[in-house]
Amino acid sequence: MSLGNYSTGNSGIELRNRHATGSIQSDLSRSQSIDDHYDFLFKVVLVGNTGVGKSNLLSRFTRNEFMLDFRTTIGVEFATKSIEVQSKKIKTQIWDTAGQEKFRAISSAYFRNSVGAILVYDISKFETFDALERWKAEIDDFAPQDCKVILVGNKVDLNGSRTVAKADAEAFAKHNNMLHIETSALTSENVAKMFQTLVEDIYNSQFRSVTASVATDNSRMGSISKPKSSNDAKSWCRC
Repeated sequence: MSLGNYSTGNSGIELRNRHATGSIQSDLSRSQSIDDHYDFLFKVVLVGNTGVGKSNLLSRFTRNEFMLDFRTTIGVEFATKSIEVQSKKIKTQIWDTAGQEKFRAISSAYFRNSVGAILVYDISKFETFDALERWKAEIDDFAPQDCKVILVGNKVDLNGSRTVAKADAEAFAKHNNMLHIETSALTSENVAKMFQTLVEDIYNSQFRSVTASVATDNSRMGSISKPKSSNDAKSWCRC
C-alpha cells in the first residue's frame, strides 16, 4: 500500500496523491495532460440489452454527441471523463459492454473490478425491462459485492410510446437496492445528472472504506507520518 499512489487492488478504485514528489511523479507529470491529474479513478460499466442506448449515453456524457444511426457495439469500448465530488477530482472510466449474447463472455470479464454499474433499459421496449433480472444476475456474479448500481430508463423522449411504467421501474430498483433515474441521450435530459449521482454514491461509500484502510495502515506503521515539507515527501510516499 502506498500513500503517494494508493490503489485498492481489485476493487477498481485508485487514489492518487497529487502532491507526491520524486522522479516517478515528475516523469508522470511530463507525460500527462492537465485532465489526467485526478484524486480517484473509478471504473464503471454500462450494461443492458442491445439497442437501449448505452453507447449514446456514453457519447452524450463524454463528448456531447448523439449518433442518429444505430451502431452495434462490438465487444467493449470505453471513454473517460472527470467529475468533481466534494472538491475531489474523480476520473470516471466508463466501459460500454456489448448487449448481444455472442459477446457475453467478453463483457463478463469487464464486470470484474468495477465499482459502479449503469443498468439500462428502454422505456418504450418492455422486453429490455424484462431482461433486467438477467443483467442484474451478471452484475452479482462478476462485479465486486459492493459495486453500486443505478437503474436507468433511457429514451424518455419516446414517452408517448412508453411500455414500462415508471412506478414498476422504481419498485424494481427499490427491491434490488439501486438508484433509479430516467434519461434521454437524444435530448441529454438527466444524462449528466445520472453519472454525477452514481459517482457521488460510489464516492460516499467507497471513500470511507479507502480512507479507513489508509488510516489503519498508518496506525500500524506508526513511524510514518505526513511530511512537514516537500523535502520529506519522498520518504512519506512508500511507493
